[in-house]
Amino acid sequence: MVYKTAVHMQKIGHDVIVFSGYPNNAKKIAAHPSRNHRYEYNGITVYRYLHPPMSVKKNLNSFTPEYNNLDAKTFFNNIVDSFMPDIVHFFHFQRVSFSLVDACIDKNIPTVFTPTDFWFECPTAQLIYSDMTPCMGPDQYAGNCIRHLTELHVFKLPILKRSIGACPKQLFALVSIIASLDIYKYSRLLNFVRSFLKRKDFIKERLNRIGCILVPNRRLRSRLEQFTGASENLQDLPFGIDTPVANPKPKRTKLVVGFIGTLRPHKGAHIFLQSVKLLSRKLDIEALLYGKWDTFQNYDRKLKKLVATDGRIKYEGTFQLENINNIFSNLDALVIPSLWMENTPLIAYYAQNYKCPILSSRIEGMADIVQHKNNGLFFEPGSAEELAECLKQIYTDREFLTMLSSNSISPLRMSEYAQAVEKVYVKLAVRNSS
Repeated sequence: MVYKTAVHMQKIGHDVIVFSGYPNNAKKIAAHPSRNHRYEYNGITVYRYLHPPMSVKKNLNSFTPEYNNLDAKTFFNNIVDSFMPDIVHFFHFQRVSFSLVDACIDKNIPTVFTPTDFWFECPTAQLIYSDMTPCMGPDQYAGNCIRHLTELHVFKLPILKRSIGACPKQLFALVSIIASLDIYKYSRLLNFVRSFLKRKDFIKERLNRIGCILVPNRRLRSRLEQFTGASENLQDLPFGIDTPVANPKPKRTKLVVGFIGTLRPHKGAHIFLQSVKLLSRKLDIEALLYGKWDTFQNYDRKLKKLVATDGRIKYEGTFQLENINNIFSNLDALVIPSLWMENTPLIAYYAQNYKCPILSSRIEGMADIVQHKNNGLFFEPGSAEELAECLKQIYTDREFLTMLSSNSISPLRMSEYAQAVEKVYVKLAVRNSS
């Protein structure tokens, strides 16, 4: 979204630069000792802030840099002083922190924010626990968050991680209460918890001071309203995509279905593959898995085993966006079996553009684009059995599949999205100058 928005803003006639954060390592430190990196990408100037990766285990003294990184703010300030932007449009604050909002406020620069996940209230960005059950956000004392962060980052051995995950969140809530009493000031653990407990109010204050937050779906709107307690600066605007003309689909008896996305447990690719294995081999079905290995090795092994034991499943790797036309011209349906809340992934918009029905988990983040039995089908999150029934239905009833395809909802074109965003920019700039 950042790159496409920048490209279309340039086409309209605006000067654009991009600022991003990236985890540092020894090689990058040697190449860029100043911890910043400037380069050109297809005519767009990119400034990349190289920051030390935050290790919870090694940095128990403070969680603050995760949401208030003064080093990133200083680097960003220097860029702003040089470029002198009229508007700053944020798409994510992870790795650079919400301190960048302060930099804009200090210089009286209007700001826009397009959230792409739930990082503003969840440090993991996904609002989901390690066992793939959904999280409703920090509870009263954030015991659930402290337990989850400890489980994820402090211990490496699986047995220790499971032990932490099995502990009642009330135990960690007690740690939170003790930390809030401001005693044992030299305890690294309590100092870490204290700094984490300040995260919500720090981010909430800055979200409420952003000029306009462009919300892509109802789920994110409800989370933002609940988190900030306000809605005055929220404006609904779904994501836009470039929409090339689709190639005609081949006529065939075989049903080709696909998963396109990140191969991580919360995205649910294993549910898709398990559902295919539940289907009778008499059904002429081909399942295509698009994504990149080597993100989570244990999960990769699970997926590879599922692929290797069923000839109907094919791993297709990754592809360039320029080839998406060819990908969808070969798909009869797209499966989005997510276990987390989702934020209407862009691939769903592309599917609708190519009149490709979507079989999706019944989650709020997909409700803005999928209408059950109209342009797609819903199934219970995590249920390979229900997904298998959906696959069987569209295989045996091709007229129904054709109807789902014909009812596809045309997504917003990227040029239309850019024009809508530009109107927001102009409105904020005028208001700021008056």
